[in-house]
Amino acid sequence: MGDSRGVAPMQMEGNVADNWKIWRSRFENYLVASEINKKDESIQCAQVLHYIGEGGFKVFTTFTFEEDQKNKLKILLDKFESHFLPKENLTYERFKLFSYKQKDETLDQFVTEIKKMAIRCKLGSLQEELTKTVLITGINNPSIREKLLQEDDSLSLDKAIEKCNILLMSKERSENMSQVKIDALQRGRTGTIHKKNNQMGQSGVPKKTINSCTKCGRSHEINKCPAFGRECNFCKIKNHFSNMCRKKKQSNKNNKVNEIQNTEQINVVNKINDNFLFIGSVEVNEINNNRWFSVLEINKKEIKLKIDTGAQANILPLKLYNSLGIKSNLRQTQQDK
Repeated sequence: MGDSRGVAPMQMEGNVADNWKIWRSRFENYLVASEINKKDESIQCAQVLHYIGEGGFKVFTTFTFEEDQKNKLKILLDKFESHFLPKENLTYERFKLFSYKQKDETLDQFVTEIKKMAIRCKLGSLQEELTKTVLITGINNPSIREKLLQEDDSLSLDKAIEKCNILLMSKERSENMSQVKIDALQRGRTGTIHKKNNQMGQSGVPKKTINSCTKCGRSHEINKCPAFGRECNFCKIKNHFSNMCRKKKQSNKNNKVNEIQNTEQINVVNKINDNFLFIGSVEVNEINNNRWFSVLEINKKEIKLKIDTGAQANILPLKLYNSLGIKSNLRQTQQDK
């Protein structure tokens, strides 16, 4: 059973040493997958020269073989190995491994690189242990290094790598949880800042306010009176509301009393019995001319009276009462001294 796709030719550009290692591994895997490894070595050698490509074949033409070395697969591959791989300096390779530090690469990339470097160092039975040492000393996360140093010497390379992944994942999850809290705090702080800014000026100085403004009757910042530019409904003059209008207040003082106003402080009307009412005081809060009036005839005289169906008592000015010619005795109230 064969594989029609075979193996792609070896790349002769770039890092030729690494290219050869990759190509040889793929070719040896191809021999097993296609079962060509079960055939004669001469056929296997022919497969090498066929798939290695034109550049590799030119290299082959430079080789010399003894008679007993011809059509031997291992000898052929070793000659390619000697050509493509420079003579190794183990001291230098081991120096590179032991001084290697993780930079911007991920943990997986860092582990892969130190494993490749360890293979070139030919460390034998110490390869896994020394690779673990390089992992601990070279990792760029101090907290993970500290955790690994707390482990005993029985910690294997695979367990050390697993522990690194767990610690990195825990750190990432913790940072995500902290970010959620920070976002919530920032939203709350932003609301507090907006609220505080409403009470502070742009310079950070507390805003000055006016309480019970004489123009609008409200409390507000200086130079921000809501009545500014507004026309009074009473005097038609701008920059104040009608409830704070001086002319209106003066007008109210000059108006005659024409209604009784009940207040919480003064009991205006006390009922003595079914026929009499005692009027303790009369108070004017505001004269409203937009009321209903009707002309009635009393004792053959027409008088303009305000219609108020809910009044407990009606009063008339004494001068008007006397002009009606009503014969009735009025009693003057006595004032407490």
